[in-house]
Parts: sequence; C-alpha cells; structure tokens
Amino acid sequence: MSEVNIRIAVPDDFEDILDGFRTYFWPYEPLSSGQKIKTATPSEEEFVMSTLQKGMSLIATDPDRGDKVVGFLTIEILTPGLLAEWDELSKDKPKEERTEAMGGIFNKLNEKADVFEMYKVDKVLWLVYLGVDQAMRGKNIGTRLVERSISMAESLGCKGIEIDCTSAFSARIAQRTGMKCIGEIAFKDYVDANGEQIFNPPAIHTHMRRFVKIHE
Repeated sequence: MSEVNIRIAVPDDFEDILDGFRTYFWPYEPLSSGQKIKTATPSEEEFVMSTLQKGMSLIATDPDRGDKVVGFLTIEILTPGLLAEWDELSKDKPKEERTEAMGGIFNKLNEKADVFEMYKVDKVLWLVYLGVDQAMRGKNIGTRLVERSISMAESLGCKGIEIDCTSAFSARIAQRTGMKCIGEIAFKDYVDANGEQIFNPPAIHTHMRRFVKIHE
C-alpha cells in the first residue's frame, strides 16, 4: 500500500473536492448531521469554490486508486476586513436557515475568542474545511494535511493559524499538531428563541472549539 500524496489543489481538482465536500464531509459535519438538511446548499458550495480559487488549499491523493482525491483542507487568509466584506456581500442574499445558524455560532465564538484581539495579528491562515474519505480514515491523512498547512503559514505572511473545530475528531487533530484551544461553545448552550438546542449532532461531538497556533 502506497502512502498518500499531499499537494496544493489546482483547478483540475476542484470538482473532485466539491464531490468530497458533498459525499464525505457535509453529511458527517456536526453542524449538518444534527440538522434536518444534510446536503450542502448552493451558497455553501459557492463559498468552497471561492476558497479553492485562492490557490492555497491542499488535497491528499491515493496513488493506489489512480491518484483519487481522498482528503482535502480548504484554506483562506483571514483578516478583520475580510469578515466585514463577507457580511456586506451576504446581506442582500436570500437567507438560509442553517447558514444563518452557523453564522450565529461562529459570531458567538468570535466574541469569546477573537484571535486578532488576543494576539495582535493582522491576518491568520484559516483552515476552513477538513474532510477525509471514509475509506481512508485512521491513516493520519487529516493530521498530515494540517501539518502541511502549518508549514505554509509564514511563507504566506501569517504568524497565526486558526481552525474552528465542530467535530471531536478535528479537535484531536488540532491538539496533535500543537494547536491551542482559545475558546469553545457547547452545542447544548446554543439555543433558539424558544430555548431549543439548534445543533444536535451525535453525542461524541459536544462543542465548537477554536484552536490557534502562533509563530513567534
């Protein structure tokens, strides 16, 4: 059995990544699996594609399966200005219930753990979506993708790396790669106006956690 290869994703890979996003990421993502709608929305797929076009995202390919894409890590450079820009762009778009709920929990976590305020950095390498084919899990592919991204950060002008982990498994990867948890929100505490829990993922997934690594 050959070892998977890790490399930067190129445009020819984008449809394969989008297929992975639909088949082995989104149905198991805790913010999706605990909701009625378990498929990616057009705006979520649009966001994935816009991130890929930045040219920083990584893939894992399996030489034993014809270099099939078996894992991906989509990456953005995050700045305070970019967050404001996204808010402006999204205000006139049709509202999607799950997307609104996801934005809400992200904003609550940002209030608790704003990496820009805490570390006085002006941009961070944001690890957005991490997915691994079910058939390839348990082979450290997710860890290798994150390790590779950490090694890229300084060359891209980022002293910080950030990942928001909704899954217990991605949180373990963040810890394994030397990242530090700076804030968390328990899913049981994120409720709607009627006091009902909004996200109800499998019991192993209990929190959304923000991890960072700062290069001195």
